[in-house]
Amino acid sequence: MTKQSDFKAAATAVRNARHSALHKKRAAGDPRNPFLARAGQEREFQEADRNVRTCNLILGLLEKEEKRQERKRTQPARERARRFLNRLLEMFLVAGLAMLAVLGFAAAFLLLRQPSQAVETAAVIGVSVAAARALAR
Repeated sequence: MTKQSDFKAAATAVRNARHSALHKKRAAGDPRNPFLARAGQEREFQEADRNVRTCNLILGLLEKEEKRQERKRTQPARERARRFLNRLLEMFLVAGLAMLAVLGFAAAFLLLRQPSQAVETAAVIGVSVAAARALAR
């Protein structure tokens, strides 16, 4: 396993090489059309272009490796946070389902066209019981 500073040093060296290759490409390129070489400097232009592309590839691979190592280093904390959020979601789902189950009595009374006092009582009892259960956990 390589150290983090090795990746940073390698990335810095590749960035410097890319920067110098870009300068060489610009020097060999046409000032009015930077994608074309000056007459007589085609070889230098193509070589500089190839070096820039190579440096871009290497730099991309180094950055991907840095991100992979950072992800690997922070994985335990992310896993703990994910588990905590899953438990929190489960707790809210269970509390909501408990409230819906108890409030089901109120819905049944509404469907049976019972007097509104019975529906209100069932709703108050349902909400009270569900809230008490949620707070007890």
